[in-house]
Amino acid sequence: MNIYDKIRSAIKNQKMIAAIHNNEYFEGCPHVLGSKFDTTHSLFCKSCKSAMNQWACIPIEELADVKIIEKNYTCIAYSSPKITQHIDHIDYILHFDVDL
Repeated sequence: MNIYDKIRSAIKNQKMIAAIHNNEYFEGCPHVLGSKFDTTHSLFCKSCKSAMNQWACIPIEELADVKIIEKNYTCIAYSSPKITQHIDHIDYILHFDVDL
């Protein structure tokens, strides 16, 4: 499975990703997969420990040793109007199942 497919599967199954980014270990919850400036990016929640989530839009070509890890999402859903600030074309986006 390539990096794109791993991230898409993680979004679909609401699982976290572990990878190497900029020579550092990284864990995050991917929420969106798409392109920006004609390069495939994923929008990740990097820190899910408070209401102030830390977000990162990372070109997937910068990720190495990508693994889906058995940790469920703990992030608050991303505000959809702001997604276009990070992703120009959305291929896949997280949809939380919410009972209203």
